[in-house]
Amino acid sequence: MSSRGQPLSNSISTIFDEEFPLTLEPKIEKLTFGSNYAIQGIPLSETIGFYNNTDNTYKLTVTTGESPKYELSVDESKFTIKKGERIQIKITLVFRHYATMGLTGQVQFSLKKKSLMGGESIQRALRFQLEGVVPAYNEKDLVKSSDDEQFRVGMINGVLSMVKNESVVAFKYNVKDEFEKQDYEFIQSVYRDIHHPAILGMAGIVLSSSTILLDGDTVTDLQSLMEKEKMAVPFLL
Repeated sequence: MSSRGQPLSNSISTIFDEEFPLTLEPKIEKLTFGSNYAIQGIPLSETIGFYNNTDNTYKLTVTTGESPKYELSVDESKFTIKKGERIQIKITLVFRHYATMGLTGQVQFSLKKKSLMGGESIQRALRFQLEGVVPAYNEKDLVKSSDDEQFRVGMINGVLSMVKNESVVAFKYNVKDEFEKQDYEFIQSVYRDIHHPAILGMAGIVLSSSTILLDGDTVTDLQSLMEKEKMAVPFLL
């Protein structure tokens, strides 16, 4: 679990230069979680590592920032890293609430030589900044508009519906079916994927019923993208 309970300073350097004895792997400048966007209630994760290429042993403490909008955690927060050793840290981010602001945060790394536990620590940070969060809705918020207007992507018919007075196309997936589950997860990744920021048309998600809500104007875009990236799947509209 991550070390919590203290505010993290934004003045801490994010440059892992020669003054920080451990080597950051991979050499990144910020956390991206592979996404421009998060989906409310669905975790994002990123794994980083450190390599000790020195003759010394170090104590590393990892601290995550806190926010009422999201939970940021690591799988382990305290390490002893000997000469020649590597460690990995899995960082997980999940937005429990829908948010349009405050989509930033950081993970802080505090390093000390084991033989100098009373001395000053060297501190560095990795920050993230997302562009948006796709909201999660309750099943009761979704109202079917018509059985006549349907849109097919992959194996699923999308039904024209309303959610919070917004027109959407609802695609409900049976995640117990292997192929439907693959499409359900693939569509989520498309709308989060840092390589497809211009396609964002996901209006929301209903987690309890595995239902993805898309803007009607983007359904054709999604079909074309899936056809390109998953050639084995037939597509119709």
